[in-house]
Amino acid sequence: MRLLQQGQARGPAPGEEQPQVPALGTAMVSGKQLADFGYKAFSGSMMLLTLYGGYLCTVRVQRMLQHRREREENTPGPQS
Repeated sequence: MRLLQQGQARGPAPGEEQPQVPALGTAMVSGKQLADFGYKAFSGSMMLLTLYGGYLCTVRVQRMLQHRREREENTPGPQS
């Protein structure tokens, strides 16, 4: 390692190797990291679909019960 004097740009010293740093946005992703991300994305989407399906079922049951109540209220009872 060499010391810098004022006004000198830092670069590799003679005989020193320049470290290889990937450019921004070009970092390599391992297969395991890609698989982990895919698994998490897939699992998250399935969880959201399950929650949305539960919401749709709940809304449908509520509407069905409401229509049943309205129908029973509008149906005349037995005449005594």
